Amino acid sequence: MVSQEIHFFDGVVSHKRAGSKRHEFHYKYRSLYLTDVYDFKAQEPRLPQGAFWSYRSIQPEGFSKIRIIINNFCIKNNVDSNRLRLDLFKTPDFGTRQAFNPVCFWVLVNQGKCVLFIAEVTNTFYEKQCYEVSNSSEGLSPDRWYEVDKTMYVSPFTEKRGYYKFKICLMPFDIRISQFSPIHEPEIITAIRGPFEEMKEGPNTVRLIKLLFNSLAVLFRIHLQALVLWIKRFRVFPHGDNGYAD
Repeated sequence: MVSQEIHFFDGVVSHKRAGSKRHEFHYKYRSLYLTDVYDFKAQEPRLPQGAFWSYRSIQPEGFSKIRIIINNFCIKNNVDSNRLRLDLFKTPDFGTRQAFNPVCFWVLVNQGKCVLFIAEVTNTFYEKQCYEVSNSSEGLSPDRWYEVDKTMYVSPFTEKRGYYKFKICLMPFDIRISQFSPIHEPEIITAIRGPFEEMKEGPNTVRLIKLLFNSLAVLFRIHLQALVLWIKRFRVFPHGDNGYAD
């Protein structure tokens, strides 16, 4: 078994609106990148925790959907799961408070290559949807855009339907997500990029404070930017009875 590593991400998230009305912002973004978070032989999660932080909100029931996606991928592509490693990019929970992650990334690695990338999106109604990009033979290319249908409401200022294009580079970490309307108009261009530092045993107080602040700031920033878009009179799309596209 590969030894598990915890990496502190100290990067930037940028968000830019396309179209006739322009709006953009850039924020510092801190999170953790965990390697080897699932034991494929025992079929159990391997999520680390500290004195004040954990991933209690996703274990074990939170793994069920991800496990199904991975099992289907292995069956479809005749992949031996015992040779795989599952990594996770996600901000941890602090104490009894569940961290809000607008998106987290599950990365399936086979012999050093990313063969499956899952973007787990959560909206402010706490609805979730997973978007999958895969290449079982050659691994995902950092130079290619991958298109996936959008099937969930994520913002009052975009439609439920449409599609995403992902550009995935893990080393250095640079994830690009472009969102398009159902009629192929570009809507939002998002990027999450920055360096990692391995967190080893010992004092990590400053990093944990940064993670906690990031966790507390995410929802405030989302609602602040929504207010700005409303003031700028961007078109509003209602959520309706549920956020999932029929």
